[in-house]
Amino acid sequence: MRRWSWWPDRRCAGAAAPPARLVWLSDVPEAELRALYAGADCLWQASYAEGFGLPVVEALAQGTPVAVAFGTALDEVAPPQARRFRLGDDDSARRLMIQLAWEGKDGAPEQWRAWAARFAMPAYNARVAELLESLFREAR
Repeated sequence: MRRWSWWPDRRCAGAAAPPARLVWLSDVPEAELRALYAGADCLWQASYAEGFGLPVVEALAQGTPVAVAFGTALDEVAPPQARRFRLGDDDSARRLMIQLAWEGKDGAPEQWRAWAARFAMPAYNARVAELLESLFREAR
């Protein structure tokens, strides 16, 4: 079941009224993800134990900026210029979320797409081929 709302979290209570475009989603069907990523101003990924960060790469591939938690696996997949927040610091995360919602979508989608391309299959295949070739050279 898809759930969404404009302002669902009590931790945001007391903040100035949010912009109407601040939306939290969960349980979104696979078929809708690409359009949602492309239409979003920013993807927020807060995770203590994300294994890779596929939603981050998927959003970046659509030209959508991301905001990720410091000190997690997401540091490895998010570009250096991505916005970051500290897990557990609800107040600063809330302020950053509201700030980014007011600012709207970053105007440089190509930089996000270029970063995501580093994780696409052609780039991955090239890195694996290079690694295998170097191992075979060393084994001779």
